[in-house]
Amino acid sequence: MFSQLSRPTWHQALGEYFFYRMDQQLSSALKTQQQLDAQRETLANAIGSNDRELIDNLVNAGFEESNFEAIQLLPCVAVAWADGFVLPGEVEALRQASEVFGIAAGSAAEAVCRSWLAQRPDDSLFQLWAQYIRSTSVLQTPFLRRAMAREIIEHAELVAKAAGGFFGIAAISQEERQVLSHVRTVLADSTDVSRFVA
Repeated sequence: MFSQLSRPTWHQALGEYFFYRMDQQLSSALKTQQQLDAQRETLANAIGSNDRELIDNLVNAGFEESNFEAIQLLPCVAVAWADGFVLPGEVEALRQASEVFGIAAGSAAEAVCRSWLAQRPDDSLFQLWAQYIRSTSVLQTPFLRRAMAREIIEHAELVAKAAGGFFGIAAISQEERQVLSHVRTVLADSTDVSRFVA
C-alpha cells in the first residue's frame, strides 16, 4: 500500500503520524496532570492545609482524599512493627485505635492500615507523618493539639502493651520505647505536650 504513495505523500504521512503521536502524548500528559492537580486540591481541602510540599508528598506516597486518614495510625503501626513482627494483640489494639480516629471498617483508609500490618511500611512514611503533624498542628487550637497528642500517645502505648511481655513484666520492649520516644519528640515539636503526657 505504501509503495503506491508518491515520495512527498509518504513523507507527509509520516510527519502527520509523528505529530498525531506527539499530540496524543501531550494530551495524555495534560490529562494526567489535571487529574493530579484535582487529586491534590481535594486532598488539600480534606486536610485543611495548603502546604504544597506536604500535599505533594502525600500524593506521591499514594494518599488521596479517601484514605489519607490512615496516616493518623502510623505511630501505632510503627510501634507494632518495632520488634520486627506484629502480634494478634497489637492488631486488635490497632483496630480499636482506628475506630477512635474515625477510620470506618471497610473504608479505603482501613485497607491502607491492613496493608501496613501485612507488610512493614517504609520508614519514610513515619517521616511523612511527622511532616503532616507539623504542618497541620498550626491549624489547630492549643487545646486540640494537646488532646490530639494525648490520643496518639495513649493508643501507641496501648499497642506497645498489647505485646504483653512475660506475665506483664517488660510489657513494653526497648525497641517499642524508642519508637514511643520518637513519637513524643515529633508531637513535642508541634505542641508542648510535656504537661499532659507521661
